[in-house]
Amino acid sequence: MSRFVSSHPIIRALLLRHRQHNLEYAAVAPFQTALNALFQARDGYAVNIEQSVDGGRARVDLLIPGLDYEHLTLHLMMVGEMKPSHKSPEEGETQVLKTAQEAIVGHGLAMIYAFTTLGEGFRFWTVSARTMSLEPLGSDTPRGSHTAYIPLDFAEGDCIVEFSSYVKRNRPPVTSFADPRRLQNDANPEDLQ
Repeated sequence: MSRFVSSHPIIRALLLRHRQHNLEYAAVAPFQTALNALFQARDGYAVNIEQSVDGGRARVDLLIPGLDYEHLTLHLMMVGEMKPSHKSPEEGETQVLKTAQEAIVGHGLAMIYAFTTLGEGFRFWTVSARTMSLEPLGSDTPRGSHTAYIPLDFAEGDCIVEFSSYVKRNRPPVTSFADPRRLQNDANPEDLQ
C-alpha cells in the first residue's frame, strides 16, 4: 500500500470510486489530485488540465509550469497524457511525445519531463531537444509496456513523490528562443529553413 495515498484520503476515495464504478476516465482524478498535492500553488507551481502548449487549439491533458520568481514568468516543466486502462500504452506515449516536442520547440527548452497514465498506473519520461525522443525515467523498460506502469496505490507508487521532488530540483533549462532542433546531431539543415 502506498504511504503517499494513505496520507491523502481523498486520493484513496477517488481510486475506490474508479474501481467501484469503472468509469472510463475516473482514474484521471486521483492523478490530478496527487499532482496538485505535490506541485502546490503556494510553492510556485500550477497543475493545469486541458491546456494548449503552444496557444493553439490542440490540448494536452496535463501541463505543469513553475514560476520564475525573478522575472514573474511561467516556466514549462512537464506535460502529461492520461488514458483509461483499456487503451494501449502507445496511444498516450505517442501523444505526450508530440506535445513534449512542441513544447521544446515552442518554448526553447533543452528538455522537458513527461507523465503518462494508464488506468491507475503511471510512468515518467524525459524528452531532450537533442534526441526529441521519449526516454523512460527510473526504468529501462521500453515504450509500450503495460508492465512498466506503476500502480499509484502500491508501495512502488510512492516514487511519485521522489519524481516530483526531482522535477522541482532539476527544472528544464531554457536554451534560447531559437529553434532547439538545431541542437540535434542528426538535424537536417533543410528542415530548419
